[in-house]
Formats: sequence, structure tokens, C-alpha cells
Amino acid sequence: MDDELEDEILGLLGTPEARAKGFVTMGEIVDRLVVRGYEEADVEHRVWSLLDRRRLTPNGYVRRMMKRRVADGMIHRRAYEFTLVAWDPDLDKQLELKPKSESGQ
Repeated sequence: MDDELEDEILGLLGTPEARAKGFVTMGEIVDRLVVRGYEEADVEHRVWSLLDRRRLTPNGYVRRMMKRRVADGMIHRRAYEFTLVAWDPDLDKQLELKPKSESGQ
């Protein structure tokens, strides 16, 4: 089931909608997979696991402004959510990382 869930998560990044936007938010991933019958906590745990293993990477955020009417006006509150993309391990190869001993420091 874990491999299936991982495939579902990574598959959401390849949808035409995600490709058009360039990302998927963690909330979108969780919401879509809960509707498909997965447990919310399992999806969240797997997303964090994919981030930890560098299969996903944050590439920005979405800001949402929430407003609530109160007796003497409005309360504004901002919420921020990561946007995620699939990480390609080949991109690590383009980095020129040298140990401190080789870099002269």
C-alpha cells in the first residue's frame, strides 16, 4: 500500500493541471487522496517522507488571505502553504560541491 500511495502522490505532480501551474500544494495532495480513500495522516506522513528522501521538494508557497467579520470590523489572517514539485536526482549532479579541504578553506 505504501508504494501505491507514493505513486499516487507523485502522479498528482504529473497531472495536466499541476504541469500548467508548475506545482501542487500539500493541501491539494492530501485533499485529493483522502477523497480516494486514503487516511489523512498516512498521506501527510508519506509527503513528509518523500520530502525527507528528496523525492519531493518545496519550490515556493501559496498565500491565502482569510477574513472574518467581527462586531467592530474585519479580522485578516494570512495562511501559507508549501508548493511542491518532484525532485530529479540528476539535478544534484549539476552542483559543484567540494569538501572544505579541497576548496582551500
